[in-house]
Amino acid sequence: SPAEGAEGNQLSWTWLGAGEESTDPAKGFRIYRWNPATSTYEKIADLGAGAFEYFDTGAKRGTTSYYWVTGVLADGTESVPAGDWTVTAPVD
Repeated sequence: SPAEGAEGNQLSWTWLGAGEESTDPAKGFRIYRWNPATSTYEKIADLGAGAFEYFDTGAKRGTTSYYWVTGVLADGTESVPAGDWTVTAPVD
């Protein structure tokens, strides 16, 4: 079901590697969220090259979420994660 407008966490970023001479622009991005139950970052989204924001409707209200964003290069490898981003969702 669709999420209410106030639910979830909105992430936004700029791809710093895009302007560097020796770095290929990202062909996409991957979003990871920390799962305290498994003590790992778990992939929650694959996004296209033009994406510079993501709305995580799976974030629990009133909790703190930690995120990584990686750039996916043409050969399929990922950049070093940009993170750890911390977002605290409002309680109400």
